Amino acid sequence: MKKFFIVLFVFFFDRVTKFYLINLQASGTDIDLYIFPFLNFYLVWNTGIGFGLASLDTSFFYHILTILIAIINFVLVIFLLRTKGIYAYLIALVLGGSLGNLFDRMYYFAVPDFIDLHLENFHWFIFNIADIFITIGLICLIIAEIFAKNGANVAFTYSSSAGPAEELEKELAQLGVKVKAYQSNAASYEEAQALVAKVLEDFSSIDVLVNNAGITKDNLLMRMSEDDFDQVLNVNLKSIFNMTKAVQRTMLKQRKGSIINMSSVVGVKGNAGQANYAASKAGIIGFSKSMALELGSRNIRTNVVAPGFIETEMTAKLDEKTVAGWRDAIPLKRGGKPEDIANACVFLASDMSDYITGQVLQVDGGMLT
Repeated sequence: MKKFFIVLFVFFFDRVTKFYLINLQASGTDIDLYIFPFLNFYLVWNTGIGFGLASLDTSFFYHILTILIAIINFVLVIFLLRTKGIYAYLIALVLGGSLGNLFDRMYYFAVPDFIDLHLENFHWFIFNIADIFITIGLICLIIAEIFAKNGANVAFTYSSSAGPAEELEKELAQLGVKVKAYQSNAASYEEAQALVAKVLEDFSSIDVLVNNAGITKDNLLMRMSEDDFDQVLNVNLKSIFNMTKAVQRTMLKQRKGSIINMSSVVGVKGNAGQANYAASKAGIIGFSKSMALELGSRNIRTNVVAPGFIETEMTAKLDEKTVAGWRDAIPLKRGGKPEDIANACVFLASDMSDYITGQVLQVDGGMLT
């Protein structure tokens, strides 16, 4: 109900100011009032658009313009009924001001403007309170849209750790975006399908998919069991197939989307003792390049991020000499941070990478150079 209160407040505030000055003029008072060195109240009657633009002397075009403005107001009402949150309040500002001016057009056949901002002899277009609220609402809507494009509503999954997932959900929600955690196993085709259906029910669209499920079961090939090999490929590689298959229909309908698959430098170079892991991560690269070719014509981009040595709480428990040896082998002489991987994903998810698909972005400090 707050949004409708805003509409009424703006409308009546605009009406009171105009009613006072119109009655003042009707009593014989000349409305040319000095307020501040940069502000006068000077009443004029505007038959054009806001700020006195495109004034119309022909009644036919005036009525056409009034009808168009009435239609715009009707559309704004529909948007207001369907919109929630900050966007609804901003639309309410615009609608309240626009209804005030529409009332004037229908009752007075002109809009009374009286706010005269000026700098010495330079005078801006004369406007009214309604114009102020319309302008504020539109500017804030544009700003909100820009901020929204640099943020994202987030749906993420976890397999068993409900506690940390709930904590992360609360932490991300404090950033002002919609966040929801889902328990799901990406290695299961059925669960992947059910997950995407639930996310669409809660968020209505999926613009970006980041496939990041992964496990390791390292061992030399002579000691690696068939189960160890199958499990790693099932989680690391088959999950990519499951999730991409699940979101494909939605992104095809939207005719846009960005799919980001997490591989590794091990998938590019290979590594002794990680035949299963390397096979799964190399498979991700081949799968992603194929998807880039299949889906590119529908404006769906598929790319790969291949992290190198990333320092986390887990690597902090390793022997310092071992970690130092890894750092020395990296041209940048340091390990990566989780933020480095996140920034790469943000880049590939955003319009900044709009002409990039089928590529492997190695975030490795130059390790494989």
